[in-house]
Amino acid sequence: RRCHGPNPVNPKHAILTMIQAGVKPLEPYPGYDRPWSVRCLNCGRESTPTYANISKKGQGGCFRCGTDYGELPAHVYLVHDEKHSVVKIGITNARAHRMTKYSNWKVVEMLKTNTGNEAARIEAEVLRYWRVEMGLKIKLTRDQMPDKGYTETADDVGLNAALAILRKYKNG
Repeated sequence: RRCHGPNPVNPKHAILTMIQAGVKPLEPYPGYDRPWSVRCLNCGRESTPTYANISKKGQGGCFRCGTDYGELPAHVYLVHDEKHSVVKIGITNARAHRMTKYSNWKVVEMLKTNTGNEAARIEAEVLRYWRVEMGLKIKLTRDQMPDKGYTETADDVGLNAALAILRKYKNG
């Protein structure tokens, strides 16, 4: 048992919780709020969520496949910062609360989806196109976007490609 205040965590229970969240631990249980190397059972990517975020906050195990939105309605958004020549793709819930973080960005497109899982697939398609087809790298750094989301940024030459993908789903 590993302690977390008055509530000790059984490492075997922690492993089962991670597997139920859709990820396979790649190392022994590191502790309640420490990054844990895992591999997604769906997409095969590695990530480092914490047990605390999975067990108490309901975060998905994979930042790509296991979203907080799941079967709830969501939006895929595309925002543009002309000053820095950067675009960002992202997902927010149906109330679009995340959009308040991007007050200096212009909302280019907002696509309503029936589920967060659908939104995650569309976001992944845009990111795959930017990174693989266009060879666009992540444009911003973690320091430039401390509230997360920097990995979903690209040079704004990717704007039209992202728009085309989003509009395909909007009109389709």
